[in-house]
Parts: sequence; C-alpha cells; structure tokens
Amino acid sequence: MIRYNPTIQYYKSPLGAVATGTTITLRYLAERSMDVMGVTMCLRREDEEIYYPMNISSRDYEKDVYTLSLTIQNAGVYYYRYEMYTSHGVVYVGKDEDYNATYGEWLPEWRLVVYEEDYAPKYQVGGINYHIFVDRFCRKPSLEGDYKPWGETPSVASADGKYRADDFYGGNFEGIRSRLGYLKSLGVTNIYLSPIYEAESNHRYDVGDFMRADSRLGSEEDFARLCADAKSLGMTIMLDGVFNHSGSNSVYFNKEGKYDTVGAYQDIDSPFHDWYYFDTFPDGYRSWWGIRNVPTLNKDNKEYLSLILGEGGMIDKWMSLGVDNWRLDVADELPDHMLDDIRKVAKRNNPDAIIVGEVWENAVTKIAYGQKRRYFIGRQLDGVTNYPFMNMIHDYVKGGDNSLVVKTTREYLEDYPHGALMSSMTVLDTHDTIRAINALSGETMPEGREAQSKAHLSKEGYEIGKCRLKMASVLQYILPGTPTLYYGDEVGLTGWSDPLNRACYPWGGEDEELLEHYRLLGDIRSRYARQMAGGTFFVEGEILHLVRYADGVQLHLLMNNTGETVQLWNTHHDIYTGSDKKVLEPMDYILYEERY
Repeated sequence: MIRYNPTIQYYKSPLGAVATGTTITLRYLAERSMDVMGVTMCLRREDEEIYYPMNISSRDYEKDVYTLSLTIQNAGVYYYRYEMYTSHGVVYVGKDEDYNATYGEWLPEWRLVVYEEDYAPKYQVGGINYHIFVDRFCRKPSLEGDYKPWGETPSVASADGKYRADDFYGGNFEGIRSRLGYLKSLGVTNIYLSPIYEAESNHRYDVGDFMRADSRLGSEEDFARLCADAKSLGMTIMLDGVFNHSGSNSVYFNKEGKYDTVGAYQDIDSPFHDWYYFDTFPDGYRSWWGIRNVPTLNKDNKEYLSLILGEGGMIDKWMSLGVDNWRLDVADELPDHMLDDIRKVAKRNNPDAIIVGEVWENAVTKIAYGQKRRYFIGRQLDGVTNYPFMNMIHDYVKGGDNSLVVKTTREYLEDYPHGALMSSMTVLDTHDTIRAINALSGETMPEGREAQSKAHLSKEGYEIGKCRLKMASVLQYILPGTPTLYYGDEVGLTGWSDPLNRACYPWGGEDEELLEHYRLLGDIRSRYARQMAGGTFFVEGEILHLVRYADGVQLHLLMNNTGETVQLWNTHHDIYTGSDKKVLEPMDYILYEERY
C-alpha cells in the first residue's frame, strides 16, 4: 500500500512547487494494524520546525486517511516528514528513492518549494531552441579577415603549443540569416547565439567591448536585420550574457594596450580599476577559474552595473536591436542582486523575455560559494540549462534502467515551478561538452586535444552513436522542458572536447536520414504543443512509458532500450512512422495518441 507519495495528486494537491498563499492539501494513509493514535506533519526550514496535526478524513478496515490543508506565506525551500504516534511509540516517516513513504529514523525528507506569488516563469509552448556557435554555423558572404577553409579541423594549439581559440572560419550574421528557412523547417522557435561581442577569441566569452558587435560577424545593422527576419518567421533571438568576466584585452582591462583607454591593468588610477579584483597590482588579479585572459568583474561596482543594467546600457542596447531572451553564462557566479536586476531590465524591455541561467545541477538545492541560491524562488531565472536531464538521457539510451528516467524526472517535476521546468533547456550536448553522437558511440575519447583531433569515430561507432542519438532526441523532445538542439547534431556532426565540439556545420555533407528524423520530431512537437506544456506521468512496466497530456489528449511514448523484442498489449498507430505497431524491437520507440 502507498502511504504517501507527493508525485501523485491524491496525496498532494497541487503537485510540484507552489506559490505563496496556495492551499496545499496532503493525505497520509496510516494502517489500522499499527494502532495509530495520531499523525503530525513536521515542516522544516533551516533549523526551524513547525508541527501540523492532521485530521482523519475517512477510514475503513485497512487504513485511516489523515488530511491536512495548509498555506505557506514565505517563499523558500522547505522540507517535511510525518510522525505517527502509536501505542508503541513514535514512528518516523520519510521518503524512499521512489518518493514513497517509508519508516525509520534519519530518513530523507520530502522537499517543498514555495515561490513568490507574482513569480511567473515564461516559456515557449511547444518551443525548440537552436544553439549556434556563431563562428562555425554559416559564412555568407565572406567578410574581411584571415579565415580557415570551411570544414577544416579546428586548431587545438597555436604555434607555441598553447590553445588560444584564435582560429576563425568566418561564420556571421548574414550566414545565419540565410539559413532561417532551414531553422524553421526544424521547428525552431528560439535561436540561441553564443556571444557576439567584440573579442579576441572565436568563442567571444572574453568580451572586449560589451557595446559593440564583433566586426567579423557583421554590423549592428546586419544583426538587427537577422533579428527582424527571424521574428517575421516566428522565431525569437536569445543572446549569451557574459557578465562575470571580461577579456584581459578589453576596453576595460586593456592588458595589451589594444584600446585607447586607460585600462584597469595599466594604471592603478584607471577609472576601471575597481571593476576588477587585484590582490597585488598589476598581475595579481583574480580571474574565472584562474584563466588569465578572463579577469573577474566586480559585480558590486556601480559603474560596471550601470554599463550592463543602466538606461541605455548593454541589455537595453541589444534588446533594442531585436534580442528577446537571455542565457546567462556561469549564473552561479552572479550575485542575487544582479540576477534580480537583470530580470527587471530584460522584462522592462520585453515582458515576455525568457532568462535562462547556466546551472549544471538542481537549481533549487544549488549552493554556490556557501550561499543557497534562490533562482526559482522569485525575481530571478525563468529556467536553467538542464544538464541533469542530459546525463539521465545519455545513461538511459546506453542501457540504463527505466527507473533512472522516472526518478530524475519526478525530482524536477516536484522541485521546479512548472514554468521554470518548461523553459529549462533540455540539452544532449553543448559547446562545453563532447558531441552527443560521440558520447553515445561507445568509443573512448582519447586523452589530450592533439590525440582527439586525429581520432574520428569508426563507421560502427558512428552508427551506434546515431542510433542512440535518435532515441535520445525523442526523449529530449517529449520530456518536460524546451529541447535545445546544438547546431549540427541534427546532421551527424561529430567532435570530442572543446574545441573539436565546435566544428563547422557541414553544409552539403549532411546525414539526410538524421536530418529527416529531427524535422519529424519538430513537427510532432509543434502539433502537440499543448501536451508538451501540460502534465506528465509514467506508467510502470518493463519498458519506459511516458505520457504528456492536456486538453483531453494524451501523447504516449513507449521506448525499449533493451536488446530484447517487447510485445505490446495493444496495437497502436505510431505517429512517428505512420504505421501500426504491436512490437517494439530493441532500441525502438513508438509515439501514439489517446483521447480521455
């Protein structure tokens, strides 16, 4: 008998995170055989505990149903357990790994996330993000510059053996604009661009000037035209906000004297000196993870904050040119007051702006630099980069147990506000990880960039990776969240770690079978947009059975990651293939619709 499980609506309503002031109803089932005289729910926040006696709402020969309705007025992350008072003493009740109630002392507690009442995370209903590393997507026409031949293997070291990310292929705004129709054919609704600001490197996370577009990419007018044309096709633009650090060769730091300003590195009396942290001047400056070309910015400096957040500042400027949404680089490094203000400024420009933070763990339990973060409690992020889902999907398609998908998904359905989970990026890879097809190939990544640059997937490894990638992408597109497609994955682009995961899009050399697969997934996601924004549940069984539902329609996904053929109970019409199925072959899946 299930005594309590907060992922089932009978036991907890509403499900998941709740707004302050919401009435929460809990039901706990106590066996009559245990001679229970009373049940109390203990709610904890930090070291403060509040005990709520529960009342019997119904009973039968087997059980008493204890019920509690409460409201919580203060936002935060709470934990709770139950205590049963019996003729034999107190029985402590916590959760097992499936969120079910179990008995014992020092058990894990359930978590209850309460967010501010007016916090309403934005998300795209049925949306798809497309992540472009701008230098490597498309070059058209070629601008002035020293560019490598398109498609050549990225450099892993400069002449002196150091990696500087200083090889360029010339991908630009006009190139992206010329391919908007292609992105539309994939069902893309939001184009996420890597940094476009003036910088030394090809990745441009070493910002040289927050207020200028890199000339290699085109002019501001080119960028505005890209944004306008994307919008005319129903696509928004998301820009990478790099606010934790600048480049050492920047207007503000100017280590090499590139600019005509007096940079923080050049003079202790520079107007930019207090924008950075110097333990000793000039070389004892702090930098992100000790990487010397990205000195850390002082996020408490009023002049720096004014540049980013002030009237006519950096956020205002780029949004005036057509940027709709923001992805915040290394969000863990940004203080709460800055995240609060980024949200205010972005929403002032566009009330529908979506703000996603780069967070690699559960954003609700995240502790950074000894501080509990409040990303989803209110006034901050709409979503995060959902790397836990990436790890879960990878493990599953490589043969992991169904329970891994169920447990992980339930955790995030329970912890995240609905809109926050829906707007979080469901990724299979990014510019910071090895390519998904490589990760799923079963082949071992060589040690060192030089060795990786010479190691290509075998034909067998590619086919294994492709098979698993197709399965992984189906799960990615159906799970709660916004699937985020890293450019080139849809056509079989391979690559090991940075910078080899940032190769040029292979125009004219696409894997057409894989491309058709992604186009079909995009169409399905668009057709079932309401279900993708609706509810989620799992059906227990030997294969993974995930259901998304809304408006009287259920979209079912059955997936078989085993090496055995599975006979289905009924014949279903597969939306993916257009045929009827009663058997799932190994590494096979089916999507079908039911009305309720």
